[in-house]
Amino acid sequence: RAAFVPRVGLIGNVARNLIEMPGTQNFNLSLMKKIQLTERLRLQLRGEVFNLFNHPNYRTVVTNLSASNFGALTQTDDPRVFQFGLKVLF
Repeated sequence: RAAFVPRVGLIGNVARNLIEMPGTQNFNLSLMKKIQLTERLRLQLRGEVFNLFNHPNYRTVVTNLSASNFGALTQTDDPRVFQFGLKVLF
């Protein structure tokens, strides 16, 4: 704990970038089908998946020294998300 609390008049003695976050894994998938309805009218069907393998990507560390969970990873990015779309092009 003393490494994180500098004495009065001192900058501190902790190395720069001491706390590192775990890596991020993100795989997205998109499928699209275009259908020609008439000469000028097209239909586009889309299906998209974000975070395909539903891997937890941690994003915050508790940095409050007096907290009981100091150093714990507490929040993650969004879980797997599906998105579907339909577009008419003319």
